[in-house]
Amino acid sequence: MSEFRGLSGTAKQKIVLDAVGASRTSLAKFFGNSDHVNSGAIAKLLGAMQKHSQPIKPNDLGVIGKDHLRAKLEAAGVAPESFEYKKADLEHDGVPYLIEFAFGYCPNGQDARRIVTGVNWSVSVGSNPFRSLGTAGESLDSILAKQRAGQDEPIVTVLHLACPRVEYLDRGKSSIVVPGARTW
Repeated sequence: MSEFRGLSGTAKQKIVLDAVGASRTSLAKFFGNSDHVNSGAIAKLLGAMQKHSQPIKPNDLGVIGKDHLRAKLEAAGVAPESFEYKKADLEHDGVPYLIEFAFGYCPNGQDARRIVTGVNWSVSVGSNPFRSLGTAGESLDSILAKQRAGQDEPIVTVLHLACPRVEYLDRGKSSIVVPGARTW
């Protein structure tokens, strides 16, 4: 429990354990066994931990940042005057999300759009996982196309999502759920 934000002190830990009746109880006894997991007690523990800790703010998840993305896009051939950056921090059902988007035009680049996507500081491999964004359910590709940034345009875009709990739509982790309205 000491690794959780706001619960590193023994006084707070004692308050939480007393609230769920788990003081001086081993984890194995509290959790249960393979035949019966004590899910009710675990839910009470989670509630007590949430009550006595501080929620994570979206910016606490870690920002890649405008300056870093500008440097990387310019190194990829983006014209400095065309660089744009947006950051959105939001919460949905108590879960913090931090979204960063960078864009730039490559005047001397090949006539092809380059989309770089990432989730929790890992670059997406293979395909674009942002196939359904916000309440409208549009994909990143269709949003860019509506902005006249189609597949044949010499641009570079970066979209990064940081969140503590990523919900994937498939077993291959090639598509993710981004809840809430699109605010950026």
